Amino acid sequence: DYPVCSDFACICASDVKREAIKRGLAVRPCFGVLYYTMATLDGRTGMHLRHAVNYGVVTDRNVLFYEPQSDKWMESPRDALLLDEFKL
Repeated sequence: DYPVCSDFACICASDVKREAIKRGLAVRPCFGVLYYTMATLDGRTGMHLRHAVNYGVVTDRNVLFYEPQSDKWMESPRDALLLDEFKL
């Protein structure tokens, strides 16, 4: 077995939540996992690939996206065709 994008995103979201709890924050960060369909097609199946990244809502109500596999913040998910599911 090897980790996939959703493993990285779920672990990252859990780490953020755990750290907020350990610090005793009364208001927890709005940070979760976003699953989306990529515009890229799988070369074997011809189907669109799916991907998972993290998102965080910041104080000005903007949403930023975080790619935990490459440790980079983005203004939008890379190669997103369709945003499938937000999970808090």
